[in-house]
Amino acid sequence: MNAILLLSLVLLFSQAAPVGALLEGSLVKLGTREPVRGRILLTKTDGSLNDSRTAVADDNGKFVIGNILPGNYRLFADGENYVRAEYGSAIALASGQEMRNVVVTMTPTGVTVGRVLNRPGDPLTNIYVRALKPAYRQGERSFTAVRQAQLYFISVAPYDLPRIESQTYIVPTPPCLDCRGEGQAEMSLVRLLATGDFIDPRAVEGAVSLPVYFPGTTDPATARPIVLEAGTMFNAGDFIAVATRGVTVRGRIIDYLNGQMVAGASIQLDTRPRASGSVSLRSVRPDPNNPGAFEIAGLVPGSYILTSKLGDDLAATTALEVRDRDIENLDIVLRPLFKVTGRLAGGNVAGLTQTRILLQPQLGGIMTPQSAVVQLDGTFTISSVVAGDYRIAMAGAPKSWYMKTARLGTTDVLDRVVRLEGEPKSHLEVLISGNGATLDVIVRDDQQRPVPQAMVILAAAKSLALTATTDPSGRAHMEGIVPGAYKVFAPGNREGEGIWQDPDVLGLYENRGLEIRFTEGGNQNVELTVISE
Repeated sequence: MNAILLLSLVLLFSQAAPVGALLEGSLVKLGTREPVRGRILLTKTDGSLNDSRTAVADDNGKFVIGNILPGNYRLFADGENYVRAEYGSAIALASGQEMRNVVVTMTPTGVTVGRVLNRPGDPLTNIYVRALKPAYRQGERSFTAVRQAQLYFISVAPYDLPRIESQTYIVPTPPCLDCRGEGQAEMSLVRLLATGDFIDPRAVEGAVSLPVYFPGTTDPATARPIVLEAGTMFNAGDFIAVATRGVTVRGRIIDYLNGQMVAGASIQLDTRPRASGSVSLRSVRPDPNNPGAFEIAGLVPGSYILTSKLGDDLAATTALEVRDRDIENLDIVLRPLFKVTGRLAGGNVAGLTQTRILLQPQLGGIMTPQSAVVQLDGTFTISSVVAGDYRIAMAGAPKSWYMKTARLGTTDVLDRVVRLEGEPKSHLEVLISGNGATLDVIVRDDQQRPVPQAMVILAAAKSLALTATTDPSGRAHMEGIVPGAYKVFAPGNREGEGIWQDPDVLGLYENRGLEIRFTEGGNQNVELTVISE
């Protein structure tokens, strides 16, 4: 009897245990069949880091990963002097499946060279030069550093930045990455000379160095990307360092109830948009001799966000535009954090317990979206909301679902900015539908060949663009599309994380897209030709 039971258990587990899958492929250089040696990362789309597998592509570019659990995966590759690449679409592996001949195209990086000079034309040393890659959040451009070089005390002071991707920005930054021209210290002249320490002249002069972007502008909005072809060298020319007088901001933290100054509140300063190479996040010290007052010295002209909090109950966020003059008597008024309640309606909301309703702050900075999970009865409560401007968004819903309407009392807040000063008197009513439209696209080149790993952009006038990437057959699929008019196109340039959320970038392609209209639950099938630059 025991033997029969043991045999039954063995058969049961042998049937239930999945058979590992196998993935085999190669890395090749862009535009050739030349093999590339590199590193491989295979990670589950809905798993944790423990579900990841790694491998090495050998000198022939070949790699093999075995004993893979069934599931959907993303495949990444990285090689020395190559841009990190991702296989064009998610890879679905079944139990025991053998997937072979997977080809990942690797793009060679380039090198950027140039010089940094002062106004008289003398080379500068001890300067950091960074390559910045644009990233976008809610249509606002910011920068992320991807490479850095430092110019030490040498005679000619050239710089070179290896392994640069195309469409990045170059910016030299001050020698001291966090110099602010504030604070004080005492040191004897003997000790100063003995240690070799020096006093930065900006601390005496009150001057600060401005970041200079290619092709020589101090305004991030007018910075131009370098066009760096794969595997080439780009001469960025000479950068002329720019110094200006540091601006000082003085102000008070005020309680909204009595208008009195508040001591003990934290203050943080954030640049807007963030730009690597400048102070992106900085704590502000209050004035110890005047509780509730603060002073920020050594600021360069630009857009900033000031955020102040007192405990877990009071907070405020204020936009700050710094020009060439000091700012006095800036009041930050602390208000209570509040909650926003609402209800989700439409369809079987009881099955949408993973869905979240978000309030996305439009000011940006260190503020993060506040959200709440939808309950079984469709209600939700968003807590700890700071007074400010927000957009309503939904996350975590099945792909076919979309928001049809969103109303706060009698106000339509769908795809609009809503100002919240305190807890609303009305509930936020969100109507959703699981009958979103779908789009199927095939992308071809000018010789009618399918284009894998091509970006497909679906853009509407009132909302952020939707994106998808074509699979090895040049096909892409989108769902959960809100009914309305759109333009769809396949640009050749994919650089910049979220770059297609920038209205100015989309405007460059406005007349090159295919006009398309969706009805609720409708489907469109289109063929696109990839746009060559």
